[in-house]
Amino acid sequence: MVVAAPKVLVVGASSGIGLAISKRAVRRGALVAMAARRVDLLEQGAADANRSVSSGEFTGSGGQAKAFACDVTDEVACRNTVNSAVEWLGGLDKIVYASASTNLSTLEKMDAAAWRDLLDTNVVGAGVVVSASLAHLRRGDHPTAVFLSSHSVADPWPGLVAYAASKAALETTARGLRNEERSIRVLTVSVGPTLTGFADGWDQAATAEAFSGWQERGLLRNEFLTADQVAEAIVEATLNGNETELAVIGEESQ
Repeated sequence: MVVAAPKVLVVGASSGIGLAISKRAVRRGALVAMAARRVDLLEQGAADANRSVSSGEFTGSGGQAKAFACDVTDEVACRNTVNSAVEWLGGLDKIVYASASTNLSTLEKMDAAAWRDLLDTNVVGAGVVVSASLAHLRRGDHPTAVFLSSHSVADPWPGLVAYAASKAALETTARGLRNEERSIRVLTVSVGPTLTGFADGWDQAATAEAFSGWQERGLLRNEFLTADQVAEAIVEATLNGNETELAVIGEESQ
């Protein structure tokens, strides 16, 4: 019996964990629509994923990736992207929402614009993707919606409180979706410290000061994982698992 390739939409696929998820899913035989705002990085990532299949860098029956421009803060563009991706995929089995915005700022310095930027990407964008995807997911094979959250939700780190708050809202959205759509598996992933471009846009002096403070408070007690390590766990759970919650975090440092 021929098993159809999983049809996967990864939003936030141009870098970091989203890119690593896309590449690994392609290597596992999935058709992957890679969506993100930074088109140049996105197209390069899709090309790299397809090249790894055609060049025989791994053993197995590989899938295929295609890039789709998507700004999750633009509702019309986002809905159009989902529809275009579904048309190329020939349906939709899984969505992975990996888009995330962050900044390094205390609550005292957070203005309304900074709050809106976080919430528009981390929460509202996820809601729009879900809204645009549900009719397709309901017809999918073992339909699954995956949301990447943060281990810091339960104990927000100084300077990242607003980010953690947005991820808490994302988790609430995921739980609500689980109640509304009983036929769709909703997987929430709590991601621990990971080596990505997460802090690339932060001021270097402020970053050094923040890391020093986190170290003093014992918050940096877990080893940093790579994006590939995190992606491996997420792809396995997405394609083959039944769980609704997953924690991917490094071991505690000795």
